[in-house]
Amino acid sequence: FAARVRTSLGMRSCAYAVVASRSYFTGLATLLHSLGRHNGESDCATLVVVHHPSIPDTALTGRERDALACLVAPRRTVWHEVDTERLAVWRSVPLPAPSALSSLVKLDLFFLEDPRVDAIAFFDADMLVLRSVTFLWSPVYARPVRPPAWVLHGSCSLFSKRTGVCPRHVNAGMFAFRLPASEFGRRLLNES
Repeated sequence: FAARVRTSLGMRSCAYAVVASRSYFTGLATLLHSLGRHNGESDCATLVVVHHPSIPDTALTGRERDALACLVAPRRTVWHEVDTERLAVWRSVPLPAPSALSSLVKLDLFFLEDPRVDAIAFFDADMLVLRSVTFLWSPVYARPVRPPAWVLHGSCSLFSKRTGVCPRHVNAGMFAFRLPASEFGRRLLNES
């Protein structure tokens, strides 16, 4: 059932990904509706939902899970439970509030192993898609496969104007990459 997106390299399996959120469920539903409306059924047929039962905000009820699956139908919904050992590392990171942990669990996507998915585009629940985002897949599938050391955050130019430095970090609100990406994920863990 995995959908394929046509690129200059042929057909690829891709997925959109989000972190489950009970506190921002309405925003998450709005994002998924806008994603489906502007990308149609011919786009990626998989939605990956990141969660962990020990993180209350990501532990959706059965009714909420059903609502998301209905909202993204006919896309396949994959519930990706965060690895417990990696979660322990992220729990050790000093956070401004306990609820901020759900913003770190998205990093577990770099370790996703699903043979039906070879690329992911992650979106924060507070985003709204206003037009097709299929343009994301061209640079993701472009050759060479050699990844850069880091993907720069979209606000880097604003930050560098103020400080003269452009930090190297992953854009927390949206990012796209090819799988497997576990080496990049291990680097993130080592620098946490």
